[in-house]
Amino acid sequence: MYLITFDIDGTLVDSQGFDSDLYIETIQEVLDIEIDANWGEYKHVTDSGILDQIIKEHNFEHLDIDIHRKVRRCFVKKTKNYISRSTGSVTEISGAKKLIDTLNMRKKVIPAIATGGWKETARMKLQAIGIDPDNFPLATASDSPSRIEIMQIAEQRALQGSTAHKKTYFGDGSWDKMASKQLGYHFIGIGNSVKSTFNIPNFRDLDGIFTELGLKPVH
Repeated sequence: MYLITFDIDGTLVDSQGFDSDLYIETIQEVLDIEIDANWGEYKHVTDSGILDQIIKEHNFEHLDIDIHRKVRRCFVKKTKNYISRSTGSVTEISGAKKLIDTLNMRKKVIPAIATGGWKETARMKLQAIGIDPDNFPLATASDSPSRIEIMQIAEQRALQGSTAHKKTYFGDGSWDKMASKQLGYHFIGIGNSVKSTFNIPNFRDLDGIFTELGLKPVH
């Protein structure tokens, strides 16, 4: 069994132009504070993990549950409004859907998704690029603030007690690379924001990707 897991933002979906902006906007609106937008400075670079740290650093612990509910609800609403009014502007990283569909047809290959976004927004983004989130094991920041735990949950949901002889994670952040290393995943970097032994700008070269994965090429 071969488990191949994907991040969403910056990996499957080209959401860098709006996702961070909406998150920052939501924090300012709900909590009336400015936050550090350098996500690499946070312990857990996930929607819930970043919020946990903001709550702690600003001594909002007594309002923890209420803040999580309000921020999440506001962020989901903003994301939904953005996607609905910006039809066609939420696009895939080129070739993402074709790769996912191709992997899904391979025997003994299980594609899964482990993302640092909340479940509601993760599903919206996947649907916006034509990927049905119900067709894949999915774990999100709604399951845990820790990316490592999110990846572990996705793995459990995907394998359902079976053992994977190989595991690969596609991501675009240094936090993706670190989590992959700790969990023993082969890491493939998307874009140029993180360096790995195998970096690709997008998913257009399916044969090259399949060769790196150790799978028979498409053609």
